[in-house]
Amino acid sequence: MTRFDVKDFTRSDILNSICARLSLSRKDAKSILENFLEIVTKGLENSETIVLNGVGTFRALHTPARPGRNPRTGRLAKVPARTRVSFKISPRLRAAMDDRPPSQGDFPDDLAEGAKPEHGDYTPLGPNESGESQAGPGQTRPGEARPRESGEVKSDQAESPAGDFGEGE
Repeated sequence: MTRFDVKDFTRSDILNSICARLSLSRKDAKSILENFLEIVTKGLENSETIVLNGVGTFRALHTPARPGRNPRTGRLAKVPARTRVSFKISPRLRAAMDDRPPSQGDFPDDLAEGAKPEHGDYTPLGPNESGESQAGPGQTRPGEARPRESGEVKSDQAESPAGDFGEGE
């Protein structure tokens, strides 16, 4: 089983678990679940922080409007402000998840953790024993920016003034 084959745990699955664990009718379990979800939803709508000990914390965060770019055309566009939901996992749940063995989908079947592939073009990008990066020329670690040559400009940096994005288009 790979990480893409993982089955979603749906509302119906949750209802079935509540019914089985608490010996409730499906109607009663549905009422409990619907009320719980309504309370969480209303709390987030009111910008409240929802703390579920042992599970995590939900927060409603405001993201201001910002300039953006249409990926298809490359034209400047305005990304509207929105409210998004953030979830931070609790230390207890994180520990419970980390203590389990890795799922089969964490590594390809032919590449166990720490093994090198047979085709020979594997270059570790993480730090070596002395803490130095093992990335070769032109390679970067995830999240690390590639150094640009002098005068090189990022392709998404337009020469247009910042005030005219999204207007009149």
